Amino acid sequence: MNADRSSISSSRHTRRPQNRARAARLTPAEALLLVLVILAIVLAAVLALRDPVRPQATHNVTIRVESSDTLWQIADRHTAPGCDIPATVELIKRVNGLSSSALAAGQTLVVPSTEEGADLARR
Repeated sequence: MNADRSSISSSRHTRRPQNRARAARLTPAEALLLVLVILAIVLAAVLALRDPVRPQATHNVTIRVESSDTLWQIADRHTAPGCDIPATVELIKRVNGLSSSALAAGQTLVVPSTEEGADLARR
């Protein structure tokens, strides 16, 4: 019986090898902070995609459409860097009473233009 006790007592005191590379564990406060930071980043990205910079017209430019021009190209030439080209396309259509993006060579368009976009178009 003594032999049985010695085997039991020695098995109780057997040390497990310690894992020195333990996984980092977050406290509840740290986990909450991490979730809030991730949510803030996602929210900022969603808002940035939803609200493009709208062009602010500072003056109008009258142009004659060339045979190779498209409404998108014209809007691109007259939109300030960082502004929304599709919004400029819609603005040109509205100002000129266009129901589609179809253009004809020789057609005259009034293009609401920003100062920066007009400067780029002159280059």
